[in-house]
Amino acid sequence: MILVTPTLKAVLSFKRHYMYISLFDLYKIGIGPSSSHTFGPMVAAARFMNDLRAKGFLEHTTDLFASLHGSLGTTGKGHLSDVALMLGFCGYLPKDVPVETITSLVKAWHAKGTITHANHPLTLTISFENEPLPRHENGMHFIAKTKNEILYQNIYYSTGGGFIQEENSAQEPHHEPTVPYPFETASALLGHCKERSLSACLLANELAFRAQEEIDAYVDTLWHTMQEGMERGMVQEGALPAPTALTRRAHTLYLALQNPKPKTSALMVQMDWVNLFAMAVSEENANGGRVVTAPTNGACGIVPAVLMYIHKFIEPLNADTLLRFFLVSSAIGGLFKRNASISGAEVGCQGEVGVASMALARNDAPARVSLDQVVEAMRQTGKDMNPKYRETSCGGLAVVL
Repeated sequence: MILVTPTLKAVLSFKRHYMYISLFDLYKIGIGPSSSHTFGPMVAAARFMNDLRAKGFLEHTTDLFASLHGSLGTTGKGHLSDVALMLGFCGYLPKDVPVETITSLVKAWHAKGTITHANHPLTLTISFENEPLPRHENGMHFIAKTKNEILYQNIYYSTGGGFIQEENSAQEPHHEPTVPYPFETASALLGHCKERSLSACLLANELAFRAQEEIDAYVDTLWHTMQEGMERGMVQEGALPAPTALTRRAHTLYLALQNPKPKTSALMVQMDWVNLFAMAVSEENANGGRVVTAPTNGACGIVPAVLMYIHKFIEPLNADTLLRFFLVSSAIGGLFKRNASISGAEVGCQGEVGVASMALARNDAPARVSLDQVVEAMRQTGKDMNPKYRETSCGGLAVVL
C-alpha cells in the first residue's frame, strides 16, 4: 500500500539544479545485471536502513515492506531487483557485496522470509507493481513497521546508472558548484579549453573534491575491474541465470580466435576481438558479476571493449592515458545524465548503449551538429517514445517471444 502524500499528488518531474557529476559518480563498481534495476535498488535499500538506524527506529522495527513500481515492477524479477533490495536491506553496497555469498543469502531469505541487519532480524516482503510512481519510471516505496505501526517510510527513484533520488530530494549526486571549471553544457565545457586541455580542466575539477592519489587509484581500480570482467567472461561456459538461461557465447568466440580461419582479414579478426571483449563483460554482468557502470550496467561492455582494443591493437595504455580517457568520457556521460537521461526506462536504449557509443570521426571542418544538440535530440526522442518500447517489457521482443 502506498500512502499518498501531497508531494506524491504533485506529479512533478525532478527539478534540474546545477550538479557536478564526478568521475566517481558516473563510473561506479558494482554487480549486474542492471544499474537501474539492481545497483540502484541496493543503494536505495541500504540508504533507507542507514536512515532508519540514524533515526533510532531500527531496534524497534520488526517488518520491512518494499514495493517496486513501473519498469522496476514489470522487469524487476528478471533483473534480480528483489535480490538487490534484500542485500541492501542487509546493509550491503554494490561495490563491496561478497558475490560468492549472494546465493546462500537468497536461499536463507526465501526459506525463512527474514533477513538480518546488524544482528537485528527482520521480516522482508517485496511486491512488484506495474503502476509507476509519479516522478520516474523506476520507483520504490519502503516502509518499516513494528507490528501494525509505521515507524518510517520513504520513496526512492532509480534514475539510471546507479543514481538514486529521494522523493523529497532535489538532486543527486550533490556536489556544490565550487569546481574551478563549472559547466552545464558541452559548449560551456569547451569554452574552458582555450588555455588548458579538456582533460586538464576536468582533472582540476576532480581535485576540488579528492587528492590526486585517490583519483589515480580509482582509475586503476576501474581499469582492473574491467579487465577482470573480460578475463572471466572469456573463460566461463554454460548458461546464464534464469529466466533467460541463455548459453554463453564469449568463450566459444574466444576459442575460435585462437586459430582464426586462414582467409579471414586482419581487420575482421580485430573486430571479432572487440566483439569478444564487449560480449565477455556483458555476459558477466548478466550473470550478476562485478562490472563498472559505463554509464550503465546495460552498456557496461562497450567502454572496456574500446579500451582493450586500443591496448591490444594500437598501443598499450598507461596511467596517464587512462586518466584522461576516464575524465573526458565521464564528462560526456555526465552531460547526457544531466540534460537528458541515461535511464533505459526513461529514454530507451539510446540513453545507455547510445551514450556509451558516442564517437567522432571527421576532418578538421567544423561540426554541423553540436553535442548539445545531440543531447537535446535524445531527450526529446526519449520523451516522445511509446513507453512500451522502453525498458518496460510491455512491447517488442518481450511480448513477441
